[in-house]
Amino acid sequence: MVMSKKKQITKEQVNLTLLLNYDVKLELLVSKPTVRLYRIEMWFAGKCIGVSPRGRVETMFCNPRDRQYFQFLPDGRLLFGDLKNSNQEKSSYTNTSNHDNSGYGKCVREGTSGLELGDCSTALMFELSPNSSFLFSQPTTHNKKCLSPFKITSTGRIPKLYPINHDQVGLTGCDQDASRVTLHEEDQFQEDRKYLKLPLPASNPKCDFPGCGINPPLPPASLVGTSERCSLLSSCITVLTKTARRPHLVLRMIDSLRRFQQYRDLLVVVIDDGVGPHSEEIMKRISECPNLRYLIGGERDIGISQGRNLGLQLVKTKYFLLIDDDNLFLPSTNLEMLVNILDTTDASLVGGKYSDHKDFSSFLEFKYERVRLTGKTLPFLKANIPGTSCSRANETISSFPGCMRCDVTSNNFLARTRDVIEVGGWSKELKAQEHLDLFIRLKAARKKVVYCPSHEVANVKPTGEDRVKGYRSLRHGREVQMRSLFANRWNVVQRSEKYVHRPDLLLAFLFFDRYRAGYLAEDDILAIVHSIGLNISRSQIKLIIDKVLMGKSKLNYRGLCEKVSTGGPNVIQQETVKLKEIEEVLLLGTQASNNVVKVDVTDAPLTERSGSIESVPTKPHDENDVVVVGGIEESKSVKHNYVDLEEEVIKRKNELDILSEEKTRSELSARKYRALLDSTKSALHELVGQISGGLDEGADKRTEEKGKIG
Repeated sequence: MVMSKKKQITKEQVNLTLLLNYDVKLELLVSKPTVRLYRIEMWFAGKCIGVSPRGRVETMFCNPRDRQYFQFLPDGRLLFGDLKNSNQEKSSYTNTSNHDNSGYGKCVREGTSGLELGDCSTALMFELSPNSSFLFSQPTTHNKKCLSPFKITSTGRIPKLYPINHDQVGLTGCDQDASRVTLHEEDQFQEDRKYLKLPLPASNPKCDFPGCGINPPLPPASLVGTSERCSLLSSCITVLTKTARRPHLVLRMIDSLRRFQQYRDLLVVVIDDGVGPHSEEIMKRISECPNLRYLIGGERDIGISQGRNLGLQLVKTKYFLLIDDDNLFLPSTNLEMLVNILDTTDASLVGGKYSDHKDFSSFLEFKYERVRLTGKTLPFLKANIPGTSCSRANETISSFPGCMRCDVTSNNFLARTRDVIEVGGWSKELKAQEHLDLFIRLKAARKKVVYCPSHEVANVKPTGEDRVKGYRSLRHGREVQMRSLFANRWNVVQRSEKYVHRPDLLLAFLFFDRYRAGYLAEDDILAIVHSIGLNISRSQIKLIIDKVLMGKSKLNYRGLCEKVSTGGPNVIQQETVKLKEIEEVLLLGTQASNNVVKVDVTDAPLTERSGSIESVPTKPHDENDVVVVGGIEESKSVKHNYVDLEEEVIKRKNELDILSEEKTRSELSARKYRALLDSTKSALHELVGQISGGLDEGADKRTEEKGKIG
């Protein structure tokens, strides 16, 4: 870490520190005098470059049990394995994917269908880009060729953004994401992935991939005798928060903390992404806040994991409390209980819950599962989040009957500082999806986790002026990539098996949801209904929308369009098609609202499959989104179902807009377009008549009932 000379710490800002240039840049390999071995990982997807038993260079899981590393020779050739320590190497690796050593001591060369291993006299020569992010073939020209996984198209080879296992690697045009690599020194890689080398459980011989070694459950935390009890909270706890240019939320969180006398003296460490300080007003408020160390980085985006690791380095107390910037302390927040558990048991982490959210506690299990839609049997990680598996198991802790054994809790937890540091903190390559990764490594290191649902904090998302421009795109724009990195990091495939039972309704919502947020705000729904001209009063429209939202501020429309298929666990599949393609299909063939189309709604990388469209990719439900399926089902029992009528009107209006703009690739003639438009208009008028008639009939019925009562 290097202190900026331009930013001097004033007396008024004694608690404010500006950290700049803390990121360590990779050195060029050519400048390193010693011979080193490297794993080559695809930066975007997380797959490693390895060699098949037949000598073909291809993508595969980054498995520390396999020999997947290369040596960069001084002239730029890539040598597979370590020629210098051949005997030791052959005996120290258990090659699950490369059972022989036929490729040992050979170099990468151009083959007939891609890169392969061969005699080093015919090998290709590579050089690194100045930032060590791309491998160019030599000699480099204006049309540089990069080492990339690829797919064959009518125009030739193009880099493949989301390769699967055993995809061929070759020389292609350089793509900013698909061709980008991350180089890991073998020693560091082995240390980082050491938990994938745990002994496989003998009790389940069918679970034979690396993650299975993490499966054996831990016993509940037990009481231990200790003389070091925490007598003063401020001497034992440091509050750690990572934010991204949202200091107003941090100050709101600290205000809620200071409302409780017993927590006022707690030190709060905040790491903020960004370049330079905030406005003078914000900086003044920060400087006036007692017991606050607010650190601003020198880059716009260092990510959640790296930011938390930086903050963890500043923690001097034996425990730290992790909390998000949009959380608030409540009367039900009970840090004393969490401290008492860590003081008196062998637990490493104690977590609570969010007061207005689902239970985030869960157990972890690696296992094989058959994918129903494809018939393949693949390795995956089972973690039902949100879920209630820990509460249902109810393996309580001695002396703390309201707390129980668990593997995963929410991001509201108190942990032993040394134990989190011992497992490596948060994985810095995961700028999102870091939460589950930490708990997997804690379990692998046999660190016990306790869940106490009585300890709560509130999770209050910013609204209106409190929202930071660009935060959503920064946070969610890389979710797909991070899910891929997380899955490949643990050598698993993730999928969520669902089907869209209302594709026409999904398309209508997608038309109005420009940013694919997965929900519509109440004001937007009001504007939509007003704009389609149904001649319904504002009070009646408000009544309809209140039934749908059930007092909430936004509608999660995916709960209306999707259903989880029965008989299978919740997982996330790796291969799906692009959203644009399914939209084109929906535009052409989803006018009938009673059609049921079974698809696989995924949260994983969006890749292309040959053949027909098989699935629809969607974003995961945000924890604040409102799922109103129950309310809709209940309203269907009412004679006049205003909710269904509203959905039908939105659908018909959307069809009119789409057809009038002629944006589909339909082969319908102009006459068929006209007939379909007339038919849709007639249907719309009929719906308006039904609504008006239903309202009149309802009013007459209420008048009649009042007369009877009178």
